[in-house]
Amino acid sequence: MTLRKDPYNTFEWIIDVVKKSSTKLSVFFMLGEAVSFEDNVNTQRNKFKLLVKYVSDYREIGLVFSYPARTHYEQLKKEKGRMEEITNRGLLSTMNAQYSVNLPHIYRNLVELEIERDFTMVYENTLGFRAGTCTPFLFYDLDYEIKTPLIIHPMAGTTAAFDAQKASEIEAEIENLLSAVQQVHGMFSLAFSNTDFAERTPNNELLKRIFSKKLQSYEAS
Repeated sequence: MTLRKDPYNTFEWIIDVVKKSSTKLSVFFMLGEAVSFEDNVNTQRNKFKLLVKYVSDYREIGLVFSYPARTHYEQLKKEKGRMEEITNRGLLSTMNAQYSVNLPHIYRNLVELEIERDFTMVYENTLGFRAGTCTPFLFYDLDYEIKTPLIIHPMAGTTAAFDAQKASEIEAEIENLLSAVQQVHGMFSLAFSNTDFAERTPNNELLKRIFSKKLQSYEAS
């Protein structure tokens, strides 16, 4: 049997890029069960834990809560504890599997768990701001009429929105969004996957250029 290198293990390239940049980057890992079999990773393996620790040396580590955890506080707490055990530091940033937002319960649970930032407020397959704003804001609990300390970070989209587009169309959309966000002094965030930068991924060279050049040099003016 011949062992082959994982073609989607692009983390060294990602870290090499961010070492040269002051741009904020959070890298999210999932520790619970994925929705589909294809997405599952054995998170108990030492190699996986070492990867998380390696990335945490250079950038903040966030946690993708599993789909079942969004409605179960104890599962959220368990997954948070597992991540903190691996990184030996408090977990501050999260998002939910499939970008599912179970309002207001999920945000209340995150407040209870002392999570500072959540990045779930994004359309998975469409560019644009799901919250109607490109500026982070505090979650306001309408039922209790209180402003919570949980910061909601809207994102402009995910790279899944580019699946059926040509390279020229992708670049044009990114340029338009960047320009619009800069005009209102907002924050531009885009969710990438480590698989975006693999050789077998369509438009991988373009995605690498957007990540390493365009977004690394972007500043909200």
